Amino acid sequence: MRADPRFLLPILGLLLAIPLYSVARGGGLTAGRRADADPGAAVLSKAARSKASGIRVEVSGIVESVLPVEPDSLEQRFLMRVTPEVAVNVVHEIRAGLVPLGVGDRLRIRGLYQWTADGGVIGQTHNPLNGLEPGGWVLHGGVFYPPHDVWVGASESEQAAEE
Repeated sequence: MRADPRFLLPILGLLLAIPLYSVARGGGLTAGRRADADPGAAVLSKAARSKASGIRVEVSGIVESVLPVEPDSLEQRFLMRVTPEVAVNVVHEIRAGLVPLGVGDRLRIRGLYQWTADGGVIGQTHNPLNGLEPGGWVLHGGVFYPPHDVWVGASESEQAAEE
């Protein structure tokens, strides 16, 4: 006895649609991962819970909103979702290069976390002013902002990856 294909097609379509919908929404195979899957997310989550500041973080996330750059400002501001529970504001100095962001973009950021009542801010995503501390950056679409050729503090593995 053969199954009628008219009954199998809707089931097959549903089984294919669910993973495609997840990928289209940016979830893919990493959707729903916990903060401990990204060590930076775990550090950021702990800093936010304990209201800590001055913590150097390197973390991935998804852009939730982008604020317009003010006419006289040197800063680009956006909100990045790191975990389902943690979103953080990011302030990026645009002298280091304006990042061409859109809502839903995936980023990796290195910077300095400061706790605020709004969930915190990651700043210093640029070359350190004194040249002594590690630099920060925003990685978007395979491009570092600021570019590594003007960036102080790149690890050897990051420099090798860029070459």
